[in-house]
Amino acid sequence: VSIGGGGAAGVSVSGGGAGASNVITVRTNAFVANSALIVRGGKSTVSAGSNADIQALIVAAAAAAGGGGAAGVGVSVGVGAAANTIGAGNQIQAYLSNASVDSDNTLDVTAVSNQTIRADVGAVSASIQGGGAAAVSVAGSGTGASNTIAVATRAYIDGDGATGITATQIALSAKDTSAITASVSSAGIAGGGAGAASVGVTVSVSMATNRIGNTVEALIRNADTGVTTTSGDLAVEAESSGSIQAIATAASVSVGGAGGVSVQVAGGGAGALNVITTSTRAAIERANGQSSLNRVTSGAGLRVGAKSSQDIDAKVVALSAAGGGAGLASVPVAIGLSGAQNIIGSWKTTDANGNRLDQPTLDTDGGARVEALIADTVATAQGSVAVTATSSSTIDATVAAASAVVTGGTVAVGVAGSGSYSGNAISFATNAAITGASTSVTAGDVTVRAKDQATINVDVGAAAIAAAGGAVGVAPAIGVAVALNVINNAVTAIVDGASVTTRTGGIRVEATVPSDNGGSSINARVAAAAVALSGGGVAVSVAGGGAIATNMIGGSTPARG
Repeated sequence: VSIGGGGAAGVSVSGGGAGASNVITVRTNAFVANSALIVRGGKSTVSAGSNADIQALIVAAAAAAGGGGAAGVGVSVGVGAAANTIGAGNQIQAYLSNASVDSDNTLDVTAVSNQTIRADVGAVSASIQGGGAAAVSVAGSGTGASNTIAVATRAYIDGDGATGITATQIALSAKDTSAITASVSSAGIAGGGAGAASVGVTVSVSMATNRIGNTVEALIRNADTGVTTTSGDLAVEAESSGSIQAIATAASVSVGGAGGVSVQVAGGGAGALNVITTSTRAAIERANGQSSLNRVTSGAGLRVGAKSSQDIDAKVVALSAAGGGAGLASVPVAIGLSGAQNIIGSWKTTDANGNRLDQPTLDTDGGARVEALIADTVATAQGSVAVTATSSSTIDATVAAASAVVTGGTVAVGVAGSGSYSGNAISFATNAAITGASTSVTAGDVTVRAKDQATINVDVGAAAIAAAGGAVGVAPAIGVAVALNVINNAVTAIVDGASVTTRTGGIRVEATVPSDNGGSSINARVAAAAVALSGGGVAVSVAGGGAIATNMIGGSTPARG
């Protein structure tokens, strides 16, 4: 807080800043390597787990007030920032590497990770000035939060030793849950009064950037001697759940008056960028450099399943208001801008030759995916074989901006403008497959299923109000709202080149986007409003509002056997 005064001039300057940087790096490995285990009478468990949590609360405030017989000048700035990271090489792994197991009970290989980031950042700034002749008030506030989660969670068998792996039941499970909650807010107020001239400027900006990019895998590789269950299921399953909740708000107010001239400017801007690119895989496959086939046998059923659920919820609001009055001329200007970009999945903007694409395209080569796979494997099950990949993605976005000005004077000009934008994209590859010319599957029945559901719900609004009165009154107001939404998923279920034999049931190959659960859907509501009021001997009112929504649902859903 700064307070100043002077007989001729008073100057006050105040600044407040607060920030935090938090990093958690974890490497958790539970494993059996280069060993031969014989287990009698008890369960065998290889388990790795991690819980990582970051809580950040940042608040900054600044205020300047003063006055002078002739002039009063005040500047106030408040800034808050937080940077939080869980990852940067994090891995949670449970595995058997070149290990043989002979057990008369169950074998569980489990990797579980839970990550949470919560960041609350706020900043407030105020500047109030007065002067006999002139008053200048400047207030600025800004907040930012950057949050990242990048963790690899794996449960796998890589090499089954000299005698293979045998247990009554075998389960490989990799599971990840990641959540980011971010709230950034800023507010600024500037006010002043003077006999001749008053100038007030306030700017408030808030920005949140959140990213989740995990890898979740359950795998069997290099199992050429054999992985066998004698009476129970053999399960290879990976599951991921990711959520981002982001709130960004900014508000600015500038008010002033003068006997001569008053100029007041208020600007508020808020934005959010949210991205989830987690990949989830469950596979029995050949490793790089592996020449022989994998061999798996189940005394009951064989399940290879990958499941992903990702959710983004963004709320972004920007508000600005300016008011002024002067004996001669008054010019208040208020601008409010808000934007949110939300992405689930991976996109590419160039082709394989580096040429720029006309529009962003689903990245099916190494991009974010949900995949269940049996490849280069001889698999035998007494019961059913199920290879399933399931993905669910949801984006909810609310973006709004509003601005208002009121002014009066001999010449009064009030300008209000607001703009809001929301861009939302879901692009996931969901694959379930049995592939490879050397792959052989024998079971009671076989199901290969890929299922996807994607939903975008978006509300975008912008409003601007301008009112001016005087001998000359001019009031322009413009409001623009835009929403661009794309769903472009690839859902694939295939049996390609493999030999599949069923003893009692059939073979089902399905790729679905089920309509009973909403399927792929976009619900967009976009509105813009502008109101301009003016009065006086000469009165000019201009109001313009525009709302645009572009929605596209594409992708492919092939199923073949």
